[in-house]
Amino acid sequence: MAKQLTEKKTKKVEEPVSDSEEYESDQEEESSSGDEEESENEKDQKREREEEEKEEEEEKVPVKKVKIERIEKKKFGAEGTTVFVGQLNFDATAEEIRTHFGQCGPVSDVRLRMHPNGVKSRGFAHIDFTSAEGKQAAMALDGTEFMGRTIRVDDAQPAQGRSTDTNYGPKTDKVFVANLSYDTDEDSLKQAFEKFGTIVGEIGLPISRDTGRIRGIAYIQFETEDEAEAAVKGMNGVYLDGRPIRTDFSGDNDRNRLGERPARQRFADRFAGRGAKKQQRGKFGKRGGSRM
Repeated sequence: MAKQLTEKKTKKVEEPVSDSEEYESDQEEESSSGDEEESENEKDQKREREEEEKEEEEEKVPVKKVKIERIEKKKFGAEGTTVFVGQLNFDATAEEIRTHFGQCGPVSDVRLRMHPNGVKSRGFAHIDFTSAEGKQAAMALDGTEFMGRTIRVDDAQPAQGRSTDTNYGPKTDKVFVANLSYDTDEDSLKQAFEKFGTIVGEIGLPISRDTGRIRGIAYIQFETEDEAEAAVKGMNGVYLDGRPIRTDFSGDNDRNRLGERPARQRFADRFAGRGAKKQQRGKFGKRGGSRM
């Protein structure tokens, strides 16, 4: 009996493993190892894609939409219902003037000229009425008293607005641009001018050494003189980023033209109606008449 048990145990221990079982075991190990390697590769690829997408997002810069508009500013007194009021009390406010002249008719605006310190007025104002009847009633107040002073009321002629300078220089293929906003950059200028033709090379945008900001001028070269001419005439006086730009053909006198502006009337001369009543002063020493 003991001998039979011993034989059974020996037979069980010595039972060999088949080749198919060894192959299946090796395949399972290789498959497990391959899955791990594939998983690591997928993770690496995913990580690389995420990093690339992040870099692309960082490189993306939103394109600024440049604001281009041609504005015809309203001229003071253009409707013909404006009066000039002089010899006002220096303490009179715009609201007090509006209330006083409101008896003549609806007032749309009161432009009271103030001293640079902004504390007191300079003693004169322009009043816009909504109708010709209101203006005529206001004219009747000439020589009457208001806040302790005898006021002068006169007809106000429309103000002469600043004209656009069209005295261009000799025709070239390069455009000179001045009076630019500090917010304007090369992309803004390209958006504004590329509709006139093909822009050659980079746009010249000089930078101030002192401030590090643009100097307010630019140079834009086109393929042809005709394209440059279209840009000069099409953009002169146009508002770009909130400022009316000046354009001309680039030449030898660009630096000299920086300080040039169209002639502008002095504020005191804009309203011709009061000129007839304006007192003339003599030279110093004759203000109060001749001295003996």
